[in-house]
Amino acid sequence: MRVLLGMMMLVPSVVFCGELTLVEDGKSSWRIALPSSASLVEQTASRELSDHLFQVTGARLPIVAEDGRVERTIFIGAVSSLPKVDVSRPDTIVILSSGDSLYLIGHPRRGPLYAVYTFLEDVVGVRWWTSTESTIPRRPTLRIPAQKVVYYPKLLSRETYYGDALEGVFSARLKNNGHMTSVTEAYGGHMSLIGWCHTFAQFLPAEKYFNDHPDWYPLIDGRRQAGGHLDFQLCLTNEEMTQEFIRICLEKIRANRQAGIISVSQNDAFTPKACQCEKCVAILKENGNAQSGPLIYFVNKVAEAVEKEFPEFLVETLAYQHTMTPPTKIRPRHNVVIRLCTAVNATQSIRNGPDNRRMKQLLESWGRIAPKLYVWHYLANFHNYMIPYPNYRHFDDDIRLFIENNAVGLFAQGDKFCSAGDFVRARAWILAHLQWNPELKADDLYREFFRGYYGAAGDTLLSYLELLSGAALKSGHRLSTSGRIPPVWMSTEVLREGYALFDRALSLVKDDPVIWDRVRRERIPLDVVAVNVHIKSLRQLRFEGAKESGVFLLQDAKQMIDDLMDLVAKWKIEYISEGGRLGGYISRMYDNLSKGQPIAPAECEGLPEHRWDAFQENRFRLARPGEWAFLVDDPAASNGKAVYMKGDDKEWAVQVPLMQYPTNRPWVFYYAVRCEGNADDGAAFTFGVHSQVTGASQGTTTHLVSECKGKTYKLFKSKPIDLKGDEYVWFAPPARPRDQVDKIYFDQVFMIQEEMPVPKEH
Repeated sequence: MRVLLGMMMLVPSVVFCGELTLVEDGKSSWRIALPSSASLVEQTASRELSDHLFQVTGARLPIVAEDGRVERTIFIGAVSSLPKVDVSRPDTIVILSSGDSLYLIGHPRRGPLYAVYTFLEDVVGVRWWTSTESTIPRRPTLRIPAQKVVYYPKLLSRETYYGDALEGVFSARLKNNGHMTSVTEAYGGHMSLIGWCHTFAQFLPAEKYFNDHPDWYPLIDGRRQAGGHLDFQLCLTNEEMTQEFIRICLEKIRANRQAGIISVSQNDAFTPKACQCEKCVAILKENGNAQSGPLIYFVNKVAEAVEKEFPEFLVETLAYQHTMTPPTKIRPRHNVVIRLCTAVNATQSIRNGPDNRRMKQLLESWGRIAPKLYVWHYLANFHNYMIPYPNYRHFDDDIRLFIENNAVGLFAQGDKFCSAGDFVRARAWILAHLQWNPELKADDLYREFFRGYYGAAGDTLLSYLELLSGAALKSGHRLSTSGRIPPVWMSTEVLREGYALFDRALSLVKDDPVIWDRVRRERIPLDVVAVNVHIKSLRQLRFEGAKESGVFLLQDAKQMIDDLMDLVAKWKIEYISEGGRLGGYISRMYDNLSKGQPIAPAECEGLPEHRWDAFQENRFRLARPGEWAFLVDDPAASNGKAVYMKGDDKEWAVQVPLMQYPTNRPWVFYYAVRCEGNADDGAAFTFGVHSQVTGASQGTTTHLVSECKGKTYKLFKSKPIDLKGDEYVWFAPPARPRDQVDKIYFDQVFMIQEEMPVPKEH
């Protein structure tokens, strides 16, 4: 039995009994009693209890309205014989035995249901692993010890952002109640946040307001700008804009009074453009040059107006990107919620990780001044869901640290769009249990889930997690939300050892087809890495100095890709990243494998193979294909195909992943590009080579429209760049109106290593 920690107390009005026998040999004289006017939640709780006890024992306990009888009765909800215990805090649960009766009660909204789920899980032994898979013990005789638990969660909003965990009934069983869940009112409902986030552009879209009110938008380099881009924020000291924003907020709250919270938050932007007007800059300087100063100044004004009409309503804003540093002077009002977004090295805990000192300082600083702190915690590689992401070690300590610093809500953002990523089911289950009860230990929960869900293979798969965690930590690599493939930290030895552990795990469950399928599904991320490493090794063999230990070749890579395609269909895996479909990604694996040697541009002809490499569109990495980057036929391209990005975008949506090339001399990059549009000058696109470890780019150059406008590709050349083996080439569009720069086309990228100098004769 798992022990529920937290606030526990004895209740003076209750006489605690000894052991209760609810069912004996499949028969019972017990019943389930509801208040005479039972709520939807109380009715759901009684059905869930009756149904699960029937599955466990074979005895069906009848559900009745309370009638004065207390012996051999399980009371659900606000019955007349309710013990004197405070259930006013949200989601409080009470599990009490008194004499020959049992009470499963709590806060009216969700407490009775959560009490039932806690009783079934911690006392009876039921486990809901996923929305469709559970373990129901068989206990024809069910005896339970005396119960005396009163508990309320410290996190009032709990959200585990994995696809399956958002399903309504399963979310309720996990005790998740956040905005994104689909829990119906019959199961307690969920918290609702008006606008969700990034509401500046939602509530005051520039296309509607800018022409008439340019002074509502930021003053940048001497002129008011908006341009329809999310980069541009608002002029947060403009009183007229503030009043319009307040009007819109009040209108939205009146239409959704039950929500309880509204988002007043900055636009999402990699290069946020904050206002430089005199008033905004004055507040900025007063607050230690923290951009959160003007933001909190504005949000406080909105929150003050909201409170006058809706005293219990909360106003949320983000501490994110340019606003992560707390202000030194101004403080959030009592009805303002700060949602702090994490940026960490995920191999380390936030409390003790040397790379996470800055994040810990931000958390502690906000915790000191924010009356209510929510945390938006990133827990996945959003550029590639289908590779291992070994951040398993410290979920529990991170959550406890959040709570120590005044956090009352957590949005644990995993890879919601992927149905078979890196142990997504285990992550969802473990994170949900830790949010409900942060005093539990992650290691204990891992063992419980892996042994319960993967059976005899569980311990071997736990060894696999330890292998990956240890390798990533030992490598010193910064595990971020945008790691590339193959992972820098995954050596050939780790890959081979990982396969050996999966071979053992599969052999241990070979006679159980259900569990065998579960284990085989969890190997998909390793397979994706292996195929990519195989393709990389084929290319690496072209270069002088390639070490044998760095080469990994599958016996039949094509068969591996065929198997992956079958598994994609079987498990209905749609996405490899936010907006990137896995099927297209695997198709490019076929292309990469079949292409073999790259096609040599004229500039590379006659050069030794180890001194050059070339990339066509099949070796480009595209972010959100069909939204940010587009693969098209183009007669002007070298092979009739090209990729384009839209001129009004800003994302690094066209990239070229690089492998471990010889580093004895710098490399020069060549890239063929053209653009279309009405502008004759100004920025057309930007080139750079970015390091995943240092987070810095080399050779960053912005090229002009005048250099590449037209139907013919222009070949550009970078300065010499030293490579270390963890880089990728990136291209960014100019974020200009489409009538100026419509599209930027990319045909081919190739690289040539500078020639070794000829020694002078003496």
